[in-house]
Amino acid sequence: MKSGEVIRVRTNAELLNELLGKNYGAWMKSVYDLEDKRIWMIHIDNKKRNDWRNYKRGDVIVEENMRPVDLTGLRSDVRHNVERIVFSKHDGYFIFEGKYRYDKEKSRDSEIRYWVKVSDEF
Repeated sequence: MKSGEVIRVRTNAELLNELLGKNYGAWMKSVYDLEDKRIWMIHIDNKKRNDWRNYKRGDVIVEENMRPVDLTGLRSDVRHNVERIVFSKHDGYFIFEGKYRYDKEKSRDSEIRYWVKVSDEF
């Protein structure tokens, strides 16, 4: 699969079923963890959703917390150390965006996160 490829399914569950040969009836989370990677199914439209907004700047996805709080000492499931396989959500389809890695030098975890594209293929 290459960046820009369209998958004509409507839900996260349908996408996971198509990609992984699963049989989910529903999958409400925006992430699905594999052993060493994470599938990330998100809107990249610069609109606030659940106190976050996601947008692109070239080959970088910016994940901005619209209501920052101090997360120091709290459990985090961000999984900074694994690549994210990103699919942008649209009305009735998904687009494969590529594989991304967390930029820990630029990011401030509870406020803004930067994910840099490392590959156009999956």
